[in-house]
Amino acid sequence: MPLIIIQNFPTHSDLLMNLELGTKPGKPDAVSGSISGGNLTITATVNDTTISFIPTITYPLNGPAPYLAIIAFGSLTILALSGVAIITYNNDEIGAQIN
Repeated sequence: MPLIIIQNFPTHSDLLMNLELGTKPGKPDAVSGSISGGNLTITATVNDTTISFIPTITYPLNGPAPYLAIIAFGSLTILALSGVAIITYNNDEIGAQIN
């Protein structure tokens, strides 16, 4: 029976990158953010490619500011009732989803 070495098995991270998410890119050359009229705009640049996206910020229905915030895909309105702000964004704006 051959010896099985644990280092030869892929990690969960490796499997997700290879089968689902694609290879994790390195750090971007530049990232900036700005707030105007209550809208947050995030811009990232890698080489000569720049993308911008505007997430939605949903503030809690009660409780004093400043609020804790959670970044999420889609909507988590139940947390808004718990005094947590929710920052949601459409990940298709950041990278194409290929089936």
